[in-house]
Amino acid sequence: MKKKSRISISVKQRIYLSFSVLVLLFVVNGIITIVTLNSNKKLSNNISAVIEPSLQSIEDFENILVNSKMYTTNWVFLRSNQNDKDALLKLHNTAYPKLKAKLNSLIPDWDNRSMADSLQQVFVNFEQLLLVEKKLMASLKKFEDYDDPVIKLEAEAIVEDELLPRTSALMNALGKVASFERELRTQNNNSLEHSSMTLRTLISVLAFIIVGIGIFLSLYMSKAIISPINKIRHIVNDLGKGIIRKVDHKVSTDEIGSMVLSVNNLSEKLQAMATFASEIGQKNFNTYFEPLSADDSLGIALVAMRDNIKLSDAKLNDAQHIARIGSWERDIKTNKMTLSDEMLNIIEVDPSTFDFHFSSIIKLMHPDDVEHAMTINRENLYMEPVPYECRIITAKGVIKYVFVETKIVLGALGEPEKTFGIIQDITKRKADEELLRQSEASLEINNKELLQKNKELEQFAYVASHDLQEPLRTTSSFVQLLQRKYRGRLDDNADKYLTYIMNASDRMQVLIKDLLDYSLIGSKKTFKKIDCNSILQEVQADLGTAIAEAHAEIIVEELPLINGYNSEIKQLFQNLIMNAVKFRKKDVSPQIKIASLKNDDYWEFTVKDNGIGIDEQHKDRIFLIFQRLHTRTVYEGSGIGLSHCKKIVELHGGRIWIESKPGEGTTFHFTIHKKIGLERAKELSIAC
Repeated sequence: MKKKSRISISVKQRIYLSFSVLVLLFVVNGIITIVTLNSNKKLSNNISAVIEPSLQSIEDFENILVNSKMYTTNWVFLRSNQNDKDALLKLHNTAYPKLKAKLNSLIPDWDNRSMADSLQQVFVNFEQLLLVEKKLMASLKKFEDYDDPVIKLEAEAIVEDELLPRTSALMNALGKVASFERELRTQNNNSLEHSSMTLRTLISVLAFIIVGIGIFLSLYMSKAIISPINKIRHIVNDLGKGIIRKVDHKVSTDEIGSMVLSVNNLSEKLQAMATFASEIGQKNFNTYFEPLSADDSLGIALVAMRDNIKLSDAKLNDAQHIARIGSWERDIKTNKMTLSDEMLNIIEVDPSTFDFHFSSIIKLMHPDDVEHAMTINRENLYMEPVPYECRIITAKGVIKYVFVETKIVLGALGEPEKTFGIIQDITKRKADEELLRQSEASLEINNKELLQKNKELEQFAYVASHDLQEPLRTTSSFVQLLQRKYRGRLDDNADKYLTYIMNASDRMQVLIKDLLDYSLIGSKKTFKKIDCNSILQEVQADLGTAIAEAHAEIIVEELPLINGYNSEIKQLFQNLIMNAVKFRKKDVSPQIKIASLKNDDYWEFTVKDNGIGIDEQHKDRIFLIFQRLHTRTVYEGSGIGLSHCKKIVELHGGRIWIESKPGEGTTFHFTIHKKIGLERAKELSIAC
């Protein structure tokens, strides 16, 4: 039967058609890319021009609500706090109207009218609340109004019954609007990311198609260019490249036939050498081979190569065994494997019964890792090979972790022909990494929990100390009223009791203030270069009266420049100097020596005095908050000064300790880290 005729398309036409397809793909990709980029631009503009400014303005509104409550509360409870009063007036007259105008300019661009209506209702409710605040401001406008208990108590009642609940309700309503805007921002960002991912996928698919078409064109052109007329020339050239083939041509008696016979004879001899070299490559070192003649330099070199490779192979096996690294080679067409001795040891198989087939190696892989490993192996055949890790189950049932790295050998037409690579037993390393990961994860969790607890503790100390001052001020105010109006009218015990209450209130105010100061150490301060010599001069000027009354002598050596918080460092030296002045010996003038010592990573400072000294058993206790070694009747104070010192030193990456004996004075040592930077300072301030 005659074969059916097929439509004939010339090579030229096929090339034109292929490149037309490529151009069409580029045009389609360009159109989709432009449409996608325009959509992304709209989403991005909406986020940056509407959503982000709206969110920022809502957050500013929340701050105004908080500040309005705080300033109004301080207006009622703190008659002398003129700064907060001025701030409240500024909030009423400037800050709020400006913020409202900004939000009203953004609301028309919101897609959700319900949220816009909710925000307008918040404006209405807040403006009603402002009327209440103005009423409070008017009732306590003059300084003398605070002395009227009725007005003061009525104002406090309005704060508790109206201001605080209504502010909380407004915060909740405003929080819902903010939550909606944040969710809207997240949705737009997700849409933007999805669109970008789609565009990247399209470009990737186009790249794969172009590569595929390019490979196809290369293979096709290679086949079409070869001409039967050049067979002999190509065979000779291939022999020069190491490609051994015979000329497929009818042998004749003419010169061409003789040339064919000579070329084919040469091919047979070279094939014999190639077979010998192949056997050596497969480690069959006992294969028979003899040089063609005494002048056969290639044959002699092959024999020498066999002997050298045999010796090198023995050394390589020893090295692989020491490093636990095995090697392998795979023929892709036959899927046969060649394994080194060490690889056989790693997979624990018997070479006499193992079939050395690629599928048998795959069977040794852990079931959970087979798909991942096969995917990588397939990709490695057509892309740049990448190493990977997986688990195997050896022939003896032992689970091991191995590292695999592959190289590709390409054939004449660029197709994968062989793969070879190494496999390393990394079971012990993986076990060590897992232990390290678990330790790091546990440490990270503990650090996060510690930071959170420190933040909560600091916030609690601030809130508690701030809130405790209000009832204490009320108590003190009414006790003062009782003392002024009823002193001498009651019996002596009543006057004495009122005095006790006033003294206790004063002590409580000192404790609360110290606690508040302690919680605020390191917050909202400027980190900069500090001249300790200037700081000491300021401290001595501030403590001039106390130093003069105690007849104290302060000796200061040349001190360095350090990185730190100016006010905290000043407070540190001030507390240590006052500690030395306070705890002096009776009838002995205090002598205080301040010096520094330079180390590689930090400065070490010493503050030495000739005071009463500290017993060894109390050397750690003195740095605990509110821990006193003496009664209040002997030495005044709240017992928090050295706690301040410890926190300040730790804030600067250092530590503080003492050397002392009772009756022989005390030396305080503390260190300040030299290279502590702004980021490290922030971390330490959070931790403290």
